[in-house]
Amino acid sequence: HSPSRRAPRLGPVQRRRAVKHAAHIDAKRRAASRARVVKRRAASHRLRGGAGVWTIMQGCLEEDFAALRKLRDESECDVLKEAWTDDDPRNWKCDFEGDQQPCVQVAGDRVRGLQLSFSSLAVLPDAIGELGALTYLNLVNC
Repeated sequence: HSPSRRAPRLGPVQRRRAVKHAAHIDAKRRAASRARVVKRRAASHRLRGGAGVWTIMQGCLEEDFAALRKLRDESECDVLKEAWTDDDPRNWKCDFEGDQQPCVQVAGDRVRGLQLSFSSLAVLPDAIGELGALTYLNLVNC
C-alpha cells in the first residue's frame, strides 16, 4: 500500500503568485481568442465586400436573366426562340401537357429552376453555366 500524496499547501506569497499567473494565462488566452475572431471577421468582410473572392453563388437576378437571354439567343433550338419571345424571363412559358407553365423559377433574387423539357435541345448551351444558383433543371424529352 503506497502512501497517499497530497499537494503541498501554498503559503500566502506562493498563492498570490499562482493566482497572478493563472490570471495572466487567462488574459493571454482571451487575447488570442479575440485575435482569431477579428481575423475571421476581416476574412468574412473581404469575402462579402472585397473584389474577386466570392462563392459560386455570386451574382444577381439581372445577371441570371442576361445568361438566360444569351442561352435563348445562342441556342440552335427554334422552339426555344419561339417560346421565349418576351424580354423578361419571368414571363417565359412552356407547354407542359397542354398547359402553359412558367419556364423560369425565381426564388429570392436568383434563378433557381429552369424547365427545358419542351425544347428538344440536343446540346446544352454554355450559358447555362452562368446560372450559379440553379438547383433544378428539367431536360426530360430533350
